Amino acid sequence: MLAPPLVGALLLLCGCPQDIQGLGSDGGAGGPPDAAFVPPACRGGPSVSCESSVANPLLVMRERLTWKCLLPGARAEDGAAPLLGDSFQSDHPEVTLGAQVDSATGEVILQPQAVSKQAFTDGSMTAYLTAYWDGHPDECTTLSLPFGLVGNLWAADETNGRILVFDSGGKQVGGALAAEGIESPRMLAVLKPGEVLVGGKTGSDTVLAVFDLEGRRKRVLGGTEIIANPLRAAAGFGAFAFISSGTLSTKGVLHVVEGEKDPQWNLNQAGGLAADGDVVFLGLLNEPGYKRATSATIPKESADLPYKDSASPASDCDVRATTAMVHLAEGGFVFALQHATSSAPLGHLAWIDGSLRLKASLKHLHANPPGGLSPDGPYDWLEQLQPGVVLGSRDNQPGVERIELSKIGTDAPAASAWTSALSTSWIKGLVKLR
Repeated sequence: MLAPPLVGALLLLCGCPQDIQGLGSDGGAGGPPDAAFVPPACRGGPSVSCESSVANPLLVMRERLTWKCLLPGARAEDGAAPLLGDSFQSDHPEVTLGAQVDSATGEVILQPQAVSKQAFTDGSMTAYLTAYWDGHPDECTTLSLPFGLVGNLWAADETNGRILVFDSGGKQVGGALAAEGIESPRMLAVLKPGEVLVGGKTGSDTVLAVFDLEGRRKRVLGGTEIIANPLRAAAGFGAFAFISSGTLSTKGVLHVVEGEKDPQWNLNQAGGLAADGDVVFLGLLNEPGYKRATSATIPKESADLPYKDSASPASDCDVRATTAMVHLAEGGFVFALQHATSSAPLGHLAWIDGSLRLKASLKHLHANPPGGLSPDGPYDWLEQLQPGVVLGSRDNQPGVERIELSKIGTDAPAASAWTSALSTSWIKGLVKLR
């Protein structure tokens, strides 16, 4: 499990009890996200040294880190006591910090609470606070507390019945999360900030449940007996979500889950799902196209995939399904496609720009040459790791692959193994939490 919140401690902030509070949504530096950060300027304050509870601290979102600060005694000339201030800032413009301070013991607890942009990044940063003499706030010292923030990527390990958390380098962060009430997690989606929708099986029953970022179950969605097919993908919109179920060999179905109401059946042949703001894109399992609509309507508006395989050497060799989709932070999409032949389905990729025009696709080469189609079949799950890089996993084999978008359409292999830690794990769902 991820580090649990600290409870039961009465912490003082300049002599007054305080709860952890964020700095606001205007950036951890207290200004616009793109503004240059300037550490607080101080002089004449008490001499204070602070030490972290762990060396080279790396945090996941909402995990807490403790420093112990050694404060001097009261000032000889006037008896003023040293105090730790309540003004916390971060030099990372997208991170909002929460804090607890106890001037009596010198204990400082920091907690990264949110980021202002949907960017999956790891980074080093510094939190700043001040120490000052009681009654003389202008006589202060600037304290620098360095730490790192690791990106949060959840992966559903269906075979082992757990959810794993990784940083962008493929290193597992913390222990595995047990999805309470779900024996075999298969589908993951952010429902809204701080809430992750997890779907899977317990026995023969489909289960949908909402979890917080610490892996604690908040609620279970009812009526899931209507979902008979294996879960595939989801797009969350706060109060409700679109969910697709099915495989290439079963009828794909689109469901709508709203609150705790029963899911509704709406559309056949549902495949990959992706959302761009409030626009929903639904890939189809029976044709190389997609449907789209706003988040408030059922996807009915059909559109051809902006990719036509004009290089097909025979009529029985073409793109027949969109098995997975991911919206890119920089705009556009990556579509995972099933390229069918008379012998076996091949895996295909198409990179679509923000105007829904084809930007690049794998070369139409069957014999598994570099840059060609994959004999391992299409990806069933995609998620963006960082700008220019997408992760993919397949239903029929273990592991997760790292896909470099700049190599799609070139003679170089676009995909490679992402991390050896997952080489034997059958990963079914991938989701970026921020």
